[in-house]
Amino acid sequence: MESRLSDFFNYALLCEAMLECIPQLCLQLYIMVSTSEEVSVLKVTSIGTSLLAAAKALTTWWDKTTDSGLPLVLLFTAWKFVELSVRVLVLGLFAAVFKAWIVLPIGVHWLIIALAYTWVDPKFRSCVWMITFGVLMSTETFTIMAFSLVNPVRFWVNILLTLLGNMTMVTVWYTQKAGEDWYDTPALVGIVAGSVVSAACAVGFKYRNDFYDVGEEMYC
Repeated sequence: MESRLSDFFNYALLCEAMLECIPQLCLQLYIMVSTSEEVSVLKVTSIGTSLLAAAKALTTWWDKTTDSGLPLVLLFTAWKFVELSVRVLVLGLFAAVFKAWIVLPIGVHWLIIALAYTWVDPKFRSCVWMITFGVLMSTETFTIMAFSLVNPVRFWVNILLTLLGNMTMVTVWYTQKAGEDWYDTPALVGIVAGSVVSAACAVGFKYRNDFYDVGEEMYC
């Protein structure tokens, strides 16, 4: 019991770190795009370092529960870096054009995930669990958390929502933005390619989890 509480507390701290870091990076990108601020090497380095730190935090949690070797740890970190980079980029660009409407895709993503969780596991239907995990599950709107890899329903719902959300937002942004900028096409290609690569990596790690039969209780 004490071990389970410790794991839950550590997971809560991880979610807190994600919710502090990722929205802040989206805001920085939103400001840069909205104000046509010059993109400096220092800013790119700062954002890249923050994304790498977030990816490393997710990897540390995952590695603690799976005890993987160095190659898989590096691959998992690379996957999370690509996934988070794409998500921050698409959310920042979408918000720069549609402002407060950014709440809509994030809210829909969160709501569907919450419904999937309560449908899969009855314990999430209690008031305490719904309030607690309602906050923690908001991290799933930015990244596929490690414990989602062990449940097929949660995994496929999240991966499809993330992929569909990225593709929809970047398409709407690209077709509805006013004017043209040098980064438009590279951003479009990068988001589409990164989303596909991230989804492929997620599927790979999902099947790796299934192969080694990693128990769900390790993630709860």
